Amino acid sequence: MKIVNKFLVMPFLLTGFLSFSQIKNNHPARESFENETSIIHFKKDNSSELSISNKHYQFGKSSLKWEWTKGGFFETSDFRILTKKESPLSYGDFFPASPTLVISLYNEKAQEDTIKISFEKAGKEEVWFPVKLDFTGWRTIRVPFFEMSGNAPKKEDEIAYDTFRVSSSTAKSKGELFFDDIVFSQYMDDRHPYPDVMVPFIKRDRQNGEDHWMPLTRNMQRIYDLSLKSVSETKKKDLALIEKRLDDTFIKDGGKNNNLSKAKEEYARLKLVKSETVLGPPLTFVIDEVYFDKEDVNRKSYNSVSDFGKSLKQIANYYLQSTDENRIEIEDLFITSTRYFLDQGWQEGTSGGTRHHIGYALRELVDAFYMMRAPLKKAGLLNEVGNSLQWVFNLGKVLGPENEFEANIDYFNTQSFYHLKLIFMSDNAEKQAALLDGYSNYISKTLTQNNELGVFKIDGTSWHHGGHYPAYGMGAFASVPQLIFILSGTQFRIDEAGHKNFKKSLLTTRLYSQLLDFGFGNAGRHPFEDNSIKSLKKSFLLMARSGNPDGTSKIDKEVASAYLRLWGDQDKVNSKEFKSLYAVGEDILPGYHVLPYAATAIHRRNNWAAIIKGYSKYVWSSEIYVDANRYGRYPSNGSIQINNIGGDAASGLNKKVGIGIAIPEQPLLIFPLKNWSRIPN
Repeated sequence: MKIVNKFLVMPFLLTGFLSFSQIKNNHPARESFENETSIIHFKKDNSSELSISNKHYQFGKSSLKWEWTKGGFFETSDFRILTKKESPLSYGDFFPASPTLVISLYNEKAQEDTIKISFEKAGKEEVWFPVKLDFTGWRTIRVPFFEMSGNAPKKEDEIAYDTFRVSSSTAKSKGELFFDDIVFSQYMDDRHPYPDVMVPFIKRDRQNGEDHWMPLTRNMQRIYDLSLKSVSETKKKDLALIEKRLDDTFIKDGGKNNNLSKAKEEYARLKLVKSETVLGPPLTFVIDEVYFDKEDVNRKSYNSVSDFGKSLKQIANYYLQSTDENRIEIEDLFITSTRYFLDQGWQEGTSGGTRHHIGYALRELVDAFYMMRAPLKKAGLLNEVGNSLQWVFNLGKVLGPENEFEANIDYFNTQSFYHLKLIFMSDNAEKQAALLDGYSNYISKTLTQNNELGVFKIDGTSWHHGGHYPAYGMGAFASVPQLIFILSGTQFRIDEAGHKNFKKSLLTTRLYSQLLDFGFGNAGRHPFEDNSIKSLKKSFLLMARSGNPDGTSKIDKEVASAYLRLWGDQDKVNSKEFKSLYAVGEDILPGYHVLPYAATAIHRRNNWAAIIKGYSKYVWSSEIYVDANRYGRYPSNGSIQINNIGGDAASGLNKKVGIGIAIPEQPLLIFPLKNWSRIPN
């Protein structure tokens, strides 16, 4: 009978267990306060008021409003801690990941006060961190639990807290805040939570700036500490010339058109609403790093900052090319969008949880704001927007000590030219001149570096990811000639050593290319993409017109000669000028050229070239990822690619099917080299 009773009891216990488990799993992992019942499970003290508000919001259309006096608090135990498996980790277990709180706060009025966010277990406070309230607008922060104060867990360790609590710091404090999109705990890639002025304690165990390209408060402080001096008339003229040359890269004479309807259509994509502030979907950076419930329909309603920048640049173009009577309305659309940008927390000193590699995502945004400097100044927003962009682009790095300068080809590609634009996102000529002095020195010194710190090596190779990498070099070769040209002939010009070293690398591209293709031996992880210097036509022309490195000639004849060989037939105007006014002829490149830093040699004769590629214990063969270029070792493990003047295609390379032997009239010959070290000189 006892045995029967045990079996009768077990289904009941099992049912009870399942019911408890199901209730537990129904706790929200993310709370967005989209209905009045959201606050049923939130407790508060008598000096606090909680309500659902649609005055400010992020995802969805409402948020939690907390009003307090005399040191109030609110708390909840109605939440679920996400497991590592449930968390959105792009790289799985490849990078360390730890439990992290994600939360957004809105402040209408900056306050000299602090709140505390904490987690408890069994009535005891376990971990906590402070948040200063000296800000306005939205702030999104990501705080790993191992970074919090108190009894913090170790990195990657699981957590088990039962109460989330927000409290004021003193008994006399009072105020109001809005909260939205709280992910109580998800595993997040440890690289992604970023410090800023709100949460400066994050990554305190790491060297400043070690993870990715995060905005750094030390760089912001360097701009604050600038020693501003009066600007001479000569420098004022140079500033005006540089600004005009920058303007010329954007403003084209396309006539005046009625672009108002087009501008309104582009603006409508942003889904903004003018109220006390400018409301709209959240302006996000990397949305996929944060957890959403699968059934959350609000997940799809947001503006990515990249798309936002493209829309703003389009509106800016419509403004510049519009008739005068329509400019006022287009200007209003742009200024409204700018106020939304700032209210969303894209302000100086904020990281928004994570913002990195911004040179790729914010290009069009910088262009747009630069193009609209005059309307921004008129609206009183120029300096605020400028400070925001100077912060997120780490402009202050150019003001650091020279022993910290370290070249990076990604910087030259994605940020160097934008740093130049951002210097003019200010109405203070003294600040512009001081920043431009620092910028010119920084670019000059980093272009000069040709040792282990440099990217443009002494033999003319272009390094990234630990090796010669033309595919990455193309971005730098597109950006740097622009800034060298724009600064040329002024007191802010790039110095001789930096100009000379970069020029050598640019000219070296024509050595390892035939005519314009550099083949796949040095293609890195992009063997079947456009491995050519076709995009560098403008770069060669700008370098030719920047003058020689020592500044004694208006035209660099060596670069002009290279331009004539590569593109002279396509450009009759510049060809005629170079030949008739400066007595420049096409350069001739016979002979045998060696690039030790790339384990590459080029044998040139008449109209063909043999590009020889190997590797050694000092030079890697190729960049290979699990899902990219898995067989990339073979083209660079000792090969010869022979190209005629027509390049890859004319020499028989069919990238759709891979490597092949072409018809005899246009031979592509690939010779695997069994022993690179025994190739004769």
